[in-house]
Amino acid sequence: MPSLSCSRVCKGLLWEFHYSKFCLSYHDWRSFAFTPWVPYSLIYQLPYLIYRYILTIFFIVSIFITGFDPVNGEEKFFIFLTNWIFFAWTLYCTWSSISVTIMFIQVFACRKEVEDIDLDINGGGPCNHELLIDNRPAGCCGFAGNKLYWHQRILWVLYAAAIHTSIYVVILFWGLLYDPDANFNYWSFVNLVTHLVTGVLAIIEIYLTGIPSRLLHFIYPLAFGVTWLVFSGIYYAAGGTNVSGRRYIYSVLDYMNHPGTAAALGLVSMIATIPLHVLIYFLFLSRELFLFLVGKHCSCCKPTQPRTDEEIELNN
Repeated sequence: MPSLSCSRVCKGLLWEFHYSKFCLSYHDWRSFAFTPWVPYSLIYQLPYLIYRYILTIFFIVSIFITGFDPVNGEEKFFIFLTNWIFFAWTLYCTWSSISVTIMFIQVFACRKEVEDIDLDINGGGPCNHELLIDNRPAGCCGFAGNKLYWHQRILWVLYAAAIHTSIYVVILFWGLLYDPDANFNYWSFVNLVTHLVTGVLAIIEIYLTGIPSRLLHFIYPLAFGVTWLVFSGIYYAAGGTNVSGRRYIYSVLDYMNHPGTAAALGLVSMIATIPLHVLIYFLFLSRELFLFLVGKHCSCCKPTQPRTDEEIELNN
């Protein structure tokens, strides 16, 4: 179990602002293939793979249910930011299942030596967890020590975008748009799965997976949000309407009657990306702290003393 010192944590936090942290390089592919809470063996990790497929199936089915729901206007399903985020989450779950399956097949089915890392029942789990606090990056953008595969880099981008935006939409919807007096069924399946379930699962995902967070990866959810804002402007300019036939997608983004308010809200939304991403980063750090404390204090992680000859004779 590696030690945890204040100087190590401070150095790790400082290196988070290095330009290489914008990139998608990492020294251990296992963090993207397995959960860190159990050993790296098939019998322990198989439930994690099954969980990934359950999530994928649930969201693929849900996206069809929500897509055909009248509240989404059928063909206007993809104009709403909520549904963009829901689709991004579905894509993340699907890609995660594929990526994890690839590594399971290579390691456990084909018994392939992957990047010279030997996997055995003693590897992984809180007892052997390596704190994901990096030292100084090696090479340009840290690629000299990179062990990730191409599909894991794509997974990292989808993770950063889906986790961030899912939490963001929950805060935005229930904090700003929720109106108990409105004639709207807030407790319908469609509304709960798009405005609550994804956010809750995003927090679970932060703690369940081994994927690290990067402060500078705020650029990926930011790019996602900016893309939708540009789309909403183009949609308005092209004469697009919402489900009710009005010239805006959301009433708070009324480019026709309140262009200044719409522009200000768009700017504030982009700025809010940074503090929210900092919050997500500290949730990631809390996961690392939990793993460290479990590994340090759990009795099952303490090395056992070898038995003496007298004890062996007594047991026999």
